[in-house]
Amino acid sequence: MEHGGRPLTSHLRAWIVRRCFQACPGANVTVHGLKVCNKGWRWVPCGDDAGEVDKLRGFVVERDETKELVFDKPGVYTVP
Repeated sequence: MEHGGRPLTSHLRAWIVRRCFQACPGANVTVHGLKVCNKGWRWVPCGDDAGEVDKLRGFVVERDETKELVFDKPGVYTVP
């Protein structure tokens, strides 16, 4: 599996999570059993004061809570 062209090895059967994952070039990440339960994101109808793109889309994303995994330095990483 790859994320952004970088190797990602996952030993998970299912992710019950809304997640953000970022890995820089040279970061090799192995994920074993990560489980995150958080509030996640909601898609909410936009109001009249919304920006042009949001009006075209018809909604905005409300980010309540998100687990972020950021690997911004090259190396080998393991997420238990």
